[in-house]
Amino acid sequence: MAKRFTDSEKWKDEWFLSLDNDCRIVWFYMLDTCSHAGLLKKNLKLLNFCCNTNFTDEDLMENFKDRIVDLGDTYFIPKFIKFQYVSLQSKKPVILSVINELSLHKGYLTIKESLPNDCQIIKDKSKDKSKDKDKFFRDSEFKNYDNFRDAFISNSKYSKYDVNYYYEAVKNWSESSGAKKKDWIATARGFANRDEKDNKAKLKPISYKSNDHGKYDPSTAHL
Repeated sequence: MAKRFTDSEKWKDEWFLSLDNDCRIVWFYMLDTCSHAGLLKKNLKLLNFCCNTNFTDEDLMENFKDRIVDLGDTYFIPKFIKFQYVSLQSKKPVILSVINELSLHKGYLTIKESLPNDCQIIKDKSKDKSKDKDKFFRDSEFKNYDNFRDAFISNSKYSKYDVNYYYEAVKNWSESSGAKKKDWIATARGFANRDEKDNKAKLKPISYKSNDHGKYDPSTAHL
């Protein structure tokens, strides 16, 4: 049986005191029977049976319009998250489970009402799921050369290598072998490390500075 926090201060809360008895018991019912992510599957027959009421969907939205969100076949209670967990910035199993359920039900679209910073966390977690999958190079974000270059040389150790060469190397390898990877930057760097070990590393082209006459001066190659 799930145990949840309750707020004894509700008996001093103006909104709660403004509710009639039917609304109060329905509100308690929703808080007690919603999931640990504040989601409640619509079942008006059961709600009315348990609460001895005769509420319609319209009645619920009218009486609790500032407290619940209609997600189609589910009600979402945003403030339930704030009260039960305070924050979703944790890697505890229960928090990860909440984030996962909210992502599946699009609950993060309305979590801004109570946890604005955590809304982005939920979105990012949802995006991370797709990033964790093996992908062809052509389907990865690094198909874009600028993204590949910036990520490849984000570690200064790899700034000496010919980025374009290793971009083409992993792209062609993925196409020819059908290889999929989760981290194409790690793969590209692995290619560079292997070549370095074999004394075959492809270094970035040397750039020359021009002299006062506008001609390239090889003596400045080290500059």
